[in-house]
Amino acid sequence: MTEADEPTGSGTSADAPSRRDFLRTAGIGAAGLAVGGAAGAAVTAAATAHVPQYAPLTERDEPGFDHVVVLMFENRSFDNVLGRLYTGAQKDSAAFDGLNQGSYSNPGPNGDTIDAYVYDGSTDSIMQQPQPDPGETYPHVNTQLFGVIDPKSNATATESEGLQPPYNTPPAGQSASNDGFVTDYIVNFRMTKGREPTADEYRVAMGGFTPEMLPVLSTLAREFAVFDRWFAGVPSQTFCNRMFFHASTSNGFVTNQRDGGYYKWISGAPASTIFNRLEEAGISWRVYYDPTQLVSLTGMLHAPVLRQYWKSNFRLMEQFHEDAKNGNLPAYAFIEPRMVFNHNDMHPPWGEAKEGKITLDDGSVMELQNSGYSDVRAGDALVQEVYDAIRTADSSTGSNAMNTALLITFDEHGGTFDHVAPPSAVPPDA
Repeated sequence: MTEADEPTGSGTSADAPSRRDFLRTAGIGAAGLAVGGAAGAAVTAAATAHVPQYAPLTERDEPGFDHVVVLMFENRSFDNVLGRLYTGAQKDSAAFDGLNQGSYSNPGPNGDTIDAYVYDGSTDSIMQQPQPDPGETYPHVNTQLFGVIDPKSNATATESEGLQPPYNTPPAGQSASNDGFVTDYIVNFRMTKGREPTADEYRVAMGGFTPEMLPVLSTLAREFAVFDRWFAGVPSQTFCNRMFFHASTSNGFVTNQRDGGYYKWISGAPASTIFNRLEEAGISWRVYYDPTQLVSLTGMLHAPVLRQYWKSNFRLMEQFHEDAKNGNLPAYAFIEPRMVFNHNDMHPPWGEAKEGKITLDDGSVMELQNSGYSDVRAGDALVQEVYDAIRTADSSTGSNAMNTALLITFDEHGGTFDHVAPPSAVPPDA
């Protein structure tokens, strides 16, 4: 909740205390955390819960944060992971726009209605839903949001060949209705499985988790703050949205690989980033990534403007824990989960399960397991890991639990159902 959203009541703080007034009255500056938010927006809120269980750090004169940590996961909509955070009967649900606050569905292929539902089955099956991975490219997102398949042959074409312009783009002026998720899941199922899905199989397009299934993320969202409006910068894939998050452009690209392959990112136009602006202002920043990634995806996407900082500002996750513990976090820290091997990025399962070994720069050998599988439990565990590192930080100088904000967000909805249509926006590029 931003300060513009704070209640005004009858005009007195006693009637409707603002967040700022609450913090000032309580005399705290506890670690802030916000879950979700539009790409590029990092509004934070604070709460008294979960502060370290030792002598409190010196309180701040004014509410605020000196350090911001952003953890960006992969391919989940708000409804998919937190849409059931509150029931309609809970007191906080009045200000919350989730699935329990209404009735939501998509039309099925036979004129039937497919309601939004909670994933069911065995625990392992639930935690690896949706399977198969929904479509996340530009044509798929168009169908999900607008229900458009244009030309009709795109309903049976493959991703690598056969898709034709205008790639399911809706007619000019058409508003998104979010009623094409089931339709597109069927199209994607044909592409990936080579057959028609059963009713139980395409129903998966409307599934989601309960708070009990994602206990860490859900608890933090309740105890601190949560955005119930999540929108990606680009109606498409990971690379586009991760670039847009820090540069407010994807250089006009709406696919990861097509139209030039992956090298198009490394040799692309030099779009200035938040990191460059921080550097120019003399403000510290750092990107932390998992060693199994070998290279930072953020560093690759922004190579034209960040290559000179690869050795100085990009560090492994071990360094994040050291920095948090010792009070050495930068003013802005960005965390990448594991997105290639042994996923903890929350991405729905994709690819094939593989095992193997890689040798790191220091000569150590790392085992790779289940490189094609993703399980949301691993992502929830990463939330706990990052939050605890910040929560227990008690350095008397530099970063600590009292002056550090944590924002958890996702790069895109990844084809998982959401009932709120994204607003229109002005493209920064052709």
